[in-house]
Amino acid sequence: MANSKTKPYGYWRRHLLFFITWLLLITLLMLLAAVLFENDPDGQGIKVWLHDSRYILLAWRMMVYAGLAWLWFYAVRPRLIAATASPAYLMRLEWLAAGFLLFIELANLRALVA
Repeated sequence: MANSKTKPYGYWRRHLLFFITWLLLITLLMLLAAVLFENDPDGQGIKVWLHDSRYILLAWRMMVYAGLAWLWFYAVRPRLIAATASPAYLMRLEWLAAGFLLFIELANLRALVA
């Protein structure tokens, strides 16, 4: 061990905790899916709910996009620009991500106006 202050099993405990948390999350999601399929086997209720909630879900997605953009422009991007000599590739990546999100939302536009 390079550092005598580190615990010998800290690495494995952290990864075991991550694995158990991940397993618990997947189990809970499977139980939720089982309950949904038990109560609505053909999925028509969920389809109607998604159709009725399309504007609220659009607003939620826009809030998520705004939060991610804020995090990017105020937390991550300044550090990346300071660490690199040429930020041109970051600009390309930003345009690519914006185009991808625009493509996804335009693909969902038909469902919004219907």
